[in-house]
Amino acid sequence: MPSKSKPKIDAEEIAERASRGEDVSSFFTRKFKVVRPIRRVNQKAHAPNLDPEVING
Repeated sequence: MPSKSKPKIDAEEIAERASRGEDVSSFFTRKFKVVRPIRRVNQKAHAPNLDPEVING
């Protein structure tokens, strides 16, 4: 028999339960995804590039 999934609970509800001293460890799976920072590229914008007539044609 397949197990039923738990109903979705938002972070505020989990925080309220934790504030009341309830055990909230069951809401955390210990499965985390590592997100790498975005590499930024600096680019100077010259006046012709900012002219609306040049952009819109």
